[in-house]
Amino acid sequence: MYTDDSILGFKFILLLVIIVCLYVLFSMVMRKIFKVNRKEFFSYNHINDTHKKWDWTTRAIFIVIFFTLVIIYSINNFMITTMFLQPWFIMIILIFTSGVIRVWMEWKYAENRNDFKYTISELIFILILFVVLFTTDFLWLI
Repeated sequence: MYTDDSILGFKFILLLVIIVCLYVLFSMVMRKIFKVNRKEFFSYNHINDTHKKWDWTTRAIFIVIFFTLVIIYSINNFMITTMFLQPWFIMIILIFTSGVIRVWMEWKYAENRNDFKYTISELIFILILFVVLFTTDFLWLI
């Protein structure tokens, strides 16, 4: 019959589908509200060269942090329980930092003044989604 692993895999795929659908629905509604153009999926368009430099600097810093954490984890036999050193927490901080930089650049330089409002709403939605997923153990799947 079905094993616990196959049921967990099915639940995980179902959870991913639900998350993607929620994000797409949220994005469509917020684009209509703020009257902004649709951005390409899995693409990251920089506002200008300053934004590109800040974004890549931020990413480089977080890559160094991740490699440092790998070394710390390996020294401690992967037994670190501090939340602030967990990869998922660092990833949330990276997403938030990149989002704040994007909001700042859109606010200062974007042609459509509503772009930064859309990005703020998207950032808040993603952060709420992460908090809900992690506080509920991925909607009680784990």
